[in-house]
This record gives sequence, structure tokens and C-alpha cells, in this order.
Amino acid sequence: MSENLLPFAAYQNATTIRWGRMALAAGLFWGLLMWIVAITFTIGFGPANRAGGNLRLVPVITGICILGAALFGIPWTCFIRWSYAKNLRRVYDRDPSFAPAPADDARFRYRLPAGYYFPANKNSGGILYLSGWGLTFQPHLRNLPARREPFTLGPLHSLRFNLVPHEVNFVSRLLNKPLPPLVEITFETANGRFSVPQPQETIKLLEAAIEELSESTFPPPVTKV
Repeated sequence: MSENLLPFAAYQNATTIRWGRMALAAGLFWGLLMWIVAITFTIGFGPANRAGGNLRLVPVITGICILGAALFGIPWTCFIRWSYAKNLRRVYDRDPSFAPAPADDARFRYRLPAGYYFPANKNSGGILYLSGWGLTFQPHLRNLPARREPFTLGPLHSLRFNLVPHEVNFVSRLLNKPLPPLVEITFETANGRFSVPQPQETIKLLEAAIEELSESTFPPPVTKV
């Protein structure tokens, strides 16, 4: 059975999400939406609108919306944080209902939970498996069905590792701490970009693991990324 290349603590410490900002952003969005809907129907269509009586309800509506924003933003963020930690643990612990191992898991020496980045800054979570013939990325089952097919990067001697910056948009910059660089894995004429904890240290561990492994005599076909 393959062993994890990094300790679980590395993934816990690598979380970049600013949970407080997420709770504030979610609450503001929900509260503002409530306020716009309530004001529109109360001021625009209320029975006392002609006399201006509905204007007196604006402070009350605003107070209710502020309360509603807090009651939504905080519990929702707590749920997302709990779900994130639970799924991270399931991936790391090889939960077969969430992150099943490859059928030939015995052939792999190491595993590295990681995120694979598509163009346009989209990504899918999964596990990189390292063997004597290269790296295989196995997406977990939370991904869309079209993105669950594994692919191989290899052969082993062709793998090269570099650090490349994240493409950060406004929302990501707002809700996350500064993002560490991605690990770009180049093989033959193609490459793939992955997010891993402590990217510089992880590259050193990958290079050391590659030195440890010998070439397989039965390499699988290489699927380009």
C-alpha cells in the first residue's frame, strides 16, 4: 500500500481561506439581498405607501436584515469549514467512498493529495500516486463525472518540477491569504499544474522519492494533460 508523502498536519497548516472574511462576505450578500427584496415589496407595493407610512418600516427591515445576515453568514461558514476539514481527512485517510485508490495501488510507493489546475484557474481535487514509472493523478469522487478520469505523467526520468504563480482573481484575493505557488510538473512535451502544501519542500521530497524508485519494466501508456 502506498504511503502519504506528507503528514496530515502539512495540509491543516496549508489552509489559505480567511474564514472570518468568508463569513462577513456571505452575511453581507445574504443581508443585502434580503434588504433589497423587503424594501422593494414594502415601499413599492405596501398598502400605506401613498401616505408614506411604509418608510417607517425601513429601520425595522434594516435591523431584521442585519440579524438575518449574521444568522446566515456565521453558521454557513462554520458548515463550510467543517465540511472542508472532513473531506480533507477523508482524502488523506483513503476513504473508498470519497477517494478510492487505483486498482493497482500495490504498485505505487507514495501518494500526495493535491489539486490539479485546469485552464481558467479551475481545479479538481485528488491524489498524485508515485511509482517506478511515473505519477498518476486520481481525482476524487466529489469532482464532476467528466473530471474523474485518472491520467499519468511520465515516464519517471522525464519529470521536472518548477514553481509557477497562481492566477488570482478578485474574489480569491479577497477571501484567501496570499496563495503559495503551484507546482508545475513537466514531462516529455506536456505539463500539469498542481497545488500542494509547502510546494518548495514538497518538490524536494518528490525528487528524493524519484531517486529512490527504479524504472518499472511494464510502464503504462502516458496520457497527455
